[in-house]
Amino acid sequence: MTTRWLWPGFIATNIAVLGVLAWASAKVMELERNETRALADARNEKRFRVAMREVEQDVLLFLEREQTRPPRSYRPFAELPRRAYAKRDLQQIEQDEILAQSELLGEDKPAFTLLHFETNRDGEVVSPQVPGANYYEICGIAPATIEKNKTHLARVRQMVDVRELARQVARETAWRNARGDQRAGKKMKGADNVDATIGPLQPVLHDGELFFMREIRHAGRYFQGFLIDWPSLRAHLLGLIHPRFPGARLRLVADDAARNLVSLPATLTVVRPPVGRRGWTASHTVLLTTWLVVGFALAVAGAALHRALTFGQKQRRFASNVTHELRSPLTTFRLYSELLAAGLVPDDEKKAEYHATLHRESGRMAQMVENVIAHARLEEGRAHMQPRPIAIGALLEDCRPDLERRAGVHPLTIETDAVKDIAVLADPAAVGQILVNLIENAAKYAPGPITLRAQVHHRTARLHVRDQGPGIQPDEARRIFQPFDRGHKDETDPVRGLGLGLALARGLAHDLGGDLTLEHPDAGGACFVLTLPLAG
Repeated sequence: MTTRWLWPGFIATNIAVLGVLAWASAKVMELERNETRALADARNEKRFRVAMREVEQDVLLFLEREQTRPPRSYRPFAELPRRAYAKRDLQQIEQDEILAQSELLGEDKPAFTLLHFETNRDGEVVSPQVPGANYYEICGIAPATIEKNKTHLARVRQMVDVRELARQVARETAWRNARGDQRAGKKMKGADNVDATIGPLQPVLHDGELFFMREIRHAGRYFQGFLIDWPSLRAHLLGLIHPRFPGARLRLVADDAARNLVSLPATLTVVRPPVGRRGWTASHTVLLTTWLVVGFALAVAGAALHRALTFGQKQRRFASNVTHELRSPLTTFRLYSELLAAGLVPDDEKKAEYHATLHRESGRMAQMVENVIAHARLEEGRAHMQPRPIAIGALLEDCRPDLERRAGVHPLTIETDAVKDIAVLADPAAVGQILVNLIENAAKYAPGPITLRAQVHHRTARLHVRDQGPGIQPDEARRIFQPFDRGHKDETDPVRGLGLGLALARGLAHDLGGDLTLEHPDAGGACFVLTLPLAG
């Protein structure tokens, strides 16, 4: 597999891994949302059950109170159920001599009821709250109340049919039995007639009006019940559950399948509160950790791949540069050595010239090998530095002969007068190797004079090596300190080199506690700045 497909393959792998992780994260978040929704639904369902139970219990308490009314309460006046005695002499009074007034007269109507009534044995609908005219003054009921009760009684008479009433009561009883309502199947003995059988109060819905009716069996069959003030009862029941469900609604329904209350032919509906968002959970922590670990792993893999590819490129550049650098001197060595060995150079002056060339090429090859070895030591951390205090002037004077030789035909100016006596902490051999590389590069690539100027700035010494050449382009400036990188130069370039000089020089500067940087003078050329710490 060629290296050009490594990065596309790596990117495709990253996309696949991140895609799978994103899909898994979405599934986990969806499961968590479903769990949150299910928990919220369960809580709302529990609250709804509690609300329904409160409604049922309130209605049942109301019906229990009404159920305890004896049958005689549905007549304006009725005989006493038990024997009575005179208060003065405790003489017994016969039952047929006393009539007791119904508790439904002369008092406020029970809550949520408009009118109590019964069907007599003749099938006529009568009400204890609408007594005969000769009873008005005795009862003490206001005429306006009597008129209102008459209106309600007229409505009831229009709606109530005894046979239809019996059918609906029987249907409601059967429905309750099917729902397991044991109370619906019982019958109670009347308190004022031991032979009377009283059925439970059953809701009856007719023409949008709600009644509660019970069947009485005593010397025949008849019904008793009352007309409900539905708006008032609904407002009361909704008031019980509004703290839990502000938007609750309660409506009467004729279809038994649609009702969800047992005590009323009605359905209770509520507005479920929206499902809130859960805070930070363990799933979020796991997902975040997974993303961080995967992201870090991919970043490490990318860095490793980049490092491997870069190392491979460096190896290839090194092999190419070494081959290129060795080809010319080896060719020269072979040619000149063969000529000298064969005695084909009789002229002593020519022999001296050949020997000088061989010496120069061997020195250049030795310098090249030394640079490679020094760079390898730097990479492995095996460079042996021996920094010591030394004056800047003395340091540069020690290096001057070698620097002037490397500059060749290019004039070299060293300026140290202002700071020559200031000491720096440095290894003279390492500083000399750095400056040699800088001067040699300036002599290779820049015609004209070379200047080496020393300055002191913020407890550091700065050695500026400046040439008058074409300078270095900004895009190349970022790469020239990389090993085996010669910028835009290639194998056809007449100026030879491995591309190790600047990388080695910066590495040595770092080991000395300083740095090597590139500046771009306004007047042109290139200026390398070696920074060294001052002594003391």
